[in-house]
Amino acid sequence: MPRATVIIPTHRRAPYLEVALASIGPQARAAGAGVLVVDDGGDPDTQAVARRHGADLVVLEPARGLNAARNAAAAHTGAELLAYVDDDVR
Repeated sequence: MPRATVIIPTHRRAPYLEVALASIGPQARAAGAGVLVVDDGGDPDTQAVARRHGADLVVLEPARGLNAARNAAAAHTGAELLAYVDDDVR
């Protein structure tokens, strides 16, 4: 289990997530950190993007909102350090 995990909650914004993961993924791997995407709502396009970039994935169905997505991520990972990033960050 990585010591740190970068968490990206998202809701039906696969194109934004694609850009974010293309930027964040290599940086996280270089630092030995994991990447976790929380798909708030169960969107197949979002899940495909996360898998293509090798990110771990938590799916919340039905959608529960940003705070629930953040909490689900914290419960899912055992990392010591959690870094939350918006899905529109490059």
